[in-house]
Formats: sequence, C-alpha cells, structure tokens
Amino acid sequence: MKVVVLAGAPVDTQMGVDLIETNGGVGIYKPTANTPDEQRLLQYGIGEGLKERVVEILSSEKALGNEKAMVYCNSLSAAVDMVEIAEELKMQIVTPFDAYFEYAKDYNKIFVMAANAQSTAKIEEIILKSNPDLISSTFGYHGLVVAIENKEEPAEIVERLGIVELMDWFNKSDMEALILGCTHFPYIIEELKKLTDKPIIDPAKYMLNQLGL
Repeated sequence: MKVVVLAGAPVDTQMGVDLIETNGGVGIYKPTANTPDEQRLLQYGIGEGLKERVVEILSSEKALGNEKAMVYCNSLSAAVDMVEIAEELKMQIVTPFDAYFEYAKDYNKIFVMAANAQSTAKIEEIILKSNPDLISSTFGYHGLVVAIENKEEPAEIVERLGIVELMDWFNKSDMEALILGCTHFPYIIEELKKLTDKPIIDPAKYMLNQLGL
C-alpha cells in the first residue's frame, strides 16, 4: 500500500515515511517546507499559500493513482482544513487529530505538549468536542522542533530545553495523561518515558489502523 506522507519539514516527513514502511506500507515523502521556520511562517499565512501547496501535492499524487495520505504534522493539520481537502479531492487523509478525538474520551484531565499555540488551541478544541467535561493544560515550544530537526541527542534535548522540569510539573499536577501534540516528539518519547509513569499518547498507532496498516 502506498501512502502519501505530508508534513511540515524534512525530519517529521521522514519519520512519517519510516512509520509507514516499518508497518508494511510504502511511504511517499512530501514535506511542505524545507525547514521548521519556513513551515511556521507558512502556517501563519506568511509566504506562498500553504493550502494551495497541499492541494497541489495531493492532486499530483492522486493523478498517479495514490489515494491515501497521512498528515504527519499537527501544525499542518491545524493550519489547513484537511477534511475539506479530502472531500474536494476524494482522497482518504488521516491526521493526528482523529486519534486525539478518540483518546480524549478516556481521560478527565490531559496535558497537551505541542510545537506552537496554534496547534495547542486546535488540539484543545478537538478534545473538548470529544469530551466537554475534560480539563486540559497546554505547552507549545517551536524550539523543541528545531532541536529535533537538527538531530540533537534526545537526552540532550530534554535536559537543555527544560523538558525535565516540565515533566516534573506534569508528574506533580493532576493531569492524567500527556498528549504528544507534535509528530516530531516521538523522537524524544523514550526520554519522556524515563521521566513519568503516566500515559503518553502517541497518535501513530491509531492513524496506521485507519490506513489499514
């Protein structure tokens, strides 16, 4: 099975391709920007239209017979209406947001860790639609994405950028689970697991199930 992998920058796009191929599919590498900084400007409407870029990529792939896509990027999912594009192009497009909607039903209090405020706001909206009684706390930091794109060591990232202290707060808080609200963050998930015994929600498995992988 071929799956078009859309993401905001090279590293998370490749992570998405690796996820597809580790699970028996063929990933088609399609980043929408060359760097995290370029992607950040695009998603806030600065530069060439992001939606138009997404539609162009997916239209070209559909013309080649590829009708499944995975958006392996929360920021991109928040900035562009993927449901609308899926209907317009008659393609299956899965995003991390589908997973968050389902997982939110299982908790009363969730901590969302994402790349920026746009993503945290959209994820919060989605989980509240799923579970109106849910209480959430959010954290967004673009610098974490940059460090991952630069392929710094995971242990160095969590230490240098204050994630150790952030996880200490998470453990002391009444938050029941942590949502990885950025598809870059599985890069540091093993370090995060060392810092907490609470559940860490990674949307990858849910998206694979939706794709039939």
